[in-house]
Amino acid sequence: MTSIIHASPLPPVEIPDCSITAMVLRRADELADEVAITDGGATSYTFSELRSRVRRLAGGLAARGIGPGSVVGIMAPNLPDYAVAFHGVATAGAANTTINPTYGPEEVRFQLTDAGARLLITTPMFLETARAAAEGTAVTEIAVIAPAGADTGGAIRLEDLFGDELLQDGVAALALPCVYAPPGRANEIMAHAASQKLGIPIAEWPTIGVPAP
Repeated sequence: MTSIIHASPLPPVEIPDCSITAMVLRRADELADEVAITDGGATSYTFSELRSRVRRLAGGLAARGIGPGSVVGIMAPNLPDYAVAFHGVATAGAANTTINPTYGPEEVRFQLTDAGARLLITTPMFLETARAAAEGTAVTEIAVIAPAGADTGGAIRLEDLFGDELLQDGVAALALPCVYAPPGRANEIMAHAASQKLGIPIAEWPTIGVPAP
């Protein structure tokens, strides 16, 4: 079979030798008062605010024992605090497993179980699904992204997880997207695929305790 490769006329993209969080926040000092992320409405964070929230979440997670070897599920739509959750988990050295918020309880439960998630972050809109999905999994706590004073259905708010700022960068963390795979092999398959794409041996990812296929 003949292969056809279409090469870009542009130079190869250089991938910096740093974590994704370090890349996102690399100019946080320079752009401290500039808006880093917004929903176009009530919620906006400057680079300084975003970095602080990421570090405070990371510190709070670390205080709860969530770090290298731990997995946190994020089931939420695109919100400014999604970035806080994602990068806070990564900075703590844990792994994110991102979950499609339109999934039903059984689909979410499959991913939580397969990933071994201990904490699930969601929004009030998806709290009922999150609670149903968490039953019988390793998830011990559910936090919701919600403004102060909002009805959280008895769940804790994301800010309730905040602690002292954690300044270290959890470079070992790997964010895993959701895919379907045979039971017990989703993380293994995703880690292998990412390893092939990024050229990083799985053995160098201490937060992913799975064998190479």
